[in-house]
Amino acid sequence: MNAPLIELASLATAIRAASTAGAKVLFVSVPNLKYSPKIQSANAASTENGTLLQTLTLAFNNAMKSDLYDVSGHKIGLVDAFNMYTKVDDSDTKTKVRTMEPTCKTAVSGNTITAPDGTEYLSDDLTAQQKLLFCTSETMVTNSSISASRWADDTHFAPYSHYLLGTLAYNRVRDNF
Repeated sequence: MNAPLIELASLATAIRAASTAGAKVLFVSVPNLKYSPKIQSANAASTENGTLLQTLTLAFNNAMKSDLYDVSGHKIGLVDAFNMYTKVDDSDTKTKVRTMEPTCKTAVSGNTITAPDGTEYLSDDLTAQQKLLFCTSETMVTNSSISASRWADDTHFAPYSHYLLGTLAYNRVRDNF
């Protein structure tokens, strides 16, 4: 049985209710998933799905902002993750840090991965969660950088992206609250 999806109105209502109760609320917009490795690899020949996903994501984010437009920025703050990554730019091959490609070997099909207990697995035999859990600085793709890679796998941010989101959140809290 699938969990029901949270409706946009109820999400905005929950944020508004927390704010009304006196809490300061910080919410993060949905990132522009058009530039995720999953969509980029699936759209090698066509950009139709990426454009549709971008349009849907932007519509969701705009509706959230619209539903909360009348609340003071000192009560509710927005971290704009949608505009974190607005293009794919892996053009500099000398210093390429795989910014828009998965940085974990665990995310690349056919790689042998050694788990923390020493057991070896073929990456194709691992669940998505195991692939992320087994991703360490030792299992990164050649020429990738923990301090610059944006994606850990096809759909999850790498530590650098979390750092950027954290910095945006910190600045928003410092400036607004």
